Amino acid sequence: MIGTVAELVATALIGILFDRYVSNRAAFLALAICLLIIGCLHWEEIRPLVSSVVDWASRNRVAAIIIGGLAGFVLAGGIVWTVTRKHTRPIAVIPYLQRANVVITTLTFPAQGRPIPSDPSPFFPGKPFFVNIRFKNDGPIPAQHSLIYARMDITSVDEPNKEGNLWEAVKNQAKSTDEGVNSLLPGETGFITAQYPLEKYGQPYITEDDIQKIKGKKAEVLIVVIIKYQDAYGLRETHICKSFSGVNWSIWTDCASGHNEILP
Repeated sequence: MIGTVAELVATALIGILFDRYVSNRAAFLALAICLLIIGCLHWEEIRPLVSSVVDWASRNRVAAIIIGGLAGFVLAGGIVWTVTRKHTRPIAVIPYLQRANVVITTLTFPAQGRPIPSDPSPFFPGKPFFVNIRFKNDGPIPAQHSLIYARMDITSVDEPNKEGNLWEAVKNQAKSTDEGVNSLLPGETGFITAQYPLEKYGQPYITEDDIQKIKGKKAEVLIVVIIKYQDAYGLRETHICKSFSGVNWSIWTDCASGHNEILP
């Protein structure tokens, strides 16, 4: 009895090891071979049980067919799921401070040279405006193959799901490519400039009415940024969602919907 239990435990361990380090298909095949070997080694002990089952099935054919069908269905379903499921290896939990962590340090409107000192607004009716996005690798290892996606929009403060719509647009755009060619070494900084409007997406130019609403906090500038990159431990993403309104051109506020995070 002890030997049989030890054989079954060893078979289970073999299956687990094959599943972890090779593939689930290899694990399934290894389990089948191990069980076949165990069956051959213990055939003399198994034969009386097999004979009694066959004898019972011959006397209770309907019940045997039902039980056999259910068992076959469950077995077939388990085999199909095991063979076709996507095999994923466990991801080690790496402390945040050991990862490449790209953080957004500042969002700034570049100087526009407006000739009205009392109104240093970065906005001009009918013209594009820009936001400089400065970022830094705050981790101890390089951030490689980085890609940056940034979009802005002008929305009413009462517009429903305004942040979610812009977030979904940027998220879907970020899915279109897998990796970039740029790297950011530990402690290194960089920046990109986002523009509004983008004619590609049919965005209208800012109007004087928009400007006055932004100053009066009845409208706001939304910006969503997704930075995709890799470090020695795998893929990472930095997300930000910020809004601006009022007349203090250096203050941005976190979006109510969140999306200010580093994943995973």
